[in-house]
Amino acid sequence: MELLFILGAVFIFCVIGVFFIGQLESGWDDKRKLRVEEIIKENEINVDKRHNSNHFNNVLIHDSINQNIWYIEFPKHDTANLETKNLIKKISYNDIIQVELMEDEESLIVTSRGSQLGGALVGGMLAGGVGALIGGLSGKQKQKREVKKIQLLATLDDLETPYLKMVIEEFDKPTPTNFYPYPSKYEEALNWFKMMEVIIKRSEGQKNIHEVKTS
Repeated sequence: MELLFILGAVFIFCVIGVFFIGQLESGWDDKRKLRVEEIIKENEINVDKRHNSNHFNNVLIHDSINQNIWYIEFPKHDTANLETKNLIKKISYNDIIQVELMEDEESLIVTSRGSQLGGALVGGMLAGGVGALIGGLSGKQKQKREVKKIQLLATLDDLETPYLKMVIEEFDKPTPTNFYPYPSKYEEALNWFKMMEVIIKRSEGQKNIHEVKTS
């Protein structure tokens, strides 16, 4: 009887603990969300497309009117001084040299200025052609059973910040690639990657047109 009482008390304590942790995280989310809205207003950002990671730790914003991509990153488990303890980076279309889609520091797809076949490069399989590239990506996804982080790595024409890692999602623990929420997060990352690929190609095309006109 005493053992049952102890087990019941432990169970209730755990439930209360989980509840309070959830409430605390929800409060953090609200503070970060509010700060993001302030940043958007302060910088007069026109939001055409936006991605919020879990708990609003990472936010991506596309502003097509001003031709910028904004990346905002907050520290985990810390909401004190959100005005200073954050990363706010504005990326001009013309500053994007290369972008990679990555999982756990492993590059899946790369596209860059002046590259062939849309800049696709997967696992060093360029010599095999487009079919090999697509097959390599599919094979890599099937082999990869769990993923902790999905992110974009952008190489920039900026001497102070030559590259930027933009986290699309960092899961609480390694997540199987065939289970929720990985598939939707991967599709979101791929969508942003392809959008930046289009930006690179358009910027490159405009540069070539300008060079022809001035030559």
